[in-house]
Amino acid sequence: MAQKNRWPLLTLLAALMLVAGLPRPAAAQAEPSDAPEATATPQLSPEERARLMDLYQRFQSMPEERRQELMQRWERYRSMPAERRQQLQQRYQQFRSLPPAQQQRIRQNWQQFRKLPPAMQQRIRRNWEQLRRLPPQQRQRLLREMQRIAQLPPDKRRQAQARLQQRLRELQARQRGADRPQRK
Repeated sequence: MAQKNRWPLLTLLAALMLVAGLPRPAAAQAEPSDAPEATATPQLSPEERARLMDLYQRFQSMPEERRQELMQRWERYRSMPAERRQQLQQRYQQFRSLPPAQQQRIRQNWQQFRKLPPAMQQRIRRNWEQLRRLPPQQRQRLLREMQRIAQLPPDKRRQAQARLQQRLRELQARQRGADRPQRK
């Protein structure tokens, strides 16, 4: 299954299970029966029912491991605070509003990232977090510089990356110095 269909599939699958009276995940079954979610039956059009049935059949035809993985993700999503779920939905909508070519590039980058050793993934996450903490003007300047470097031929790119890394170290050192309380 394509990664881009994961969240809508889970949402629609849950709706189908609710409408069709199919067994729901264990966490959902534990909810009191008088909860609004458990008693409300959405009125679906024939097209919506057909779409849900198609998704349900696709789900049923998946290997058991994949179904378990999707159910675990669904449970993790349901257990998130409402604010976090809303953030994820907004990010998903932002992603869906991108041109297909850019969506594909993001998927490919994510797949490449997942193949990296855990230590490298941690390093990238740390660097990303440091980038996020920079003041907006510095961050934008740095991102523009990184984009410019990406366009260079490999030999010049390595030189420019080394200079950029040095500048980043200097910025980080200045930032650490600004974060420390001043001694009197």
